[in-house]
Amino acid sequence: MDWLVSVYPTLRALWVLWFFLLFVGVVLWVMRPSKRREYRRAGEIPLRDDAPPTGRNGNA
Repeated sequence: MDWLVSVYPTLRALWVLWFFLLFVGVVLWVMRPSKRREYRRAGEIPLRDDAPPTGRNGNA
């Protein structure tokens, strides 16, 4: 048990470092330039006008 208490600060620092590197990796993966067009299209979805309903059950 004394061994665990002695290495706890080191393990804690490595855990923080691991999460920081994971966060940076996810940010870099999401913000890569090759996905810019796809993210822009997805961001415009709420601004698009829906087509009026057509067909037998539509109100048009």
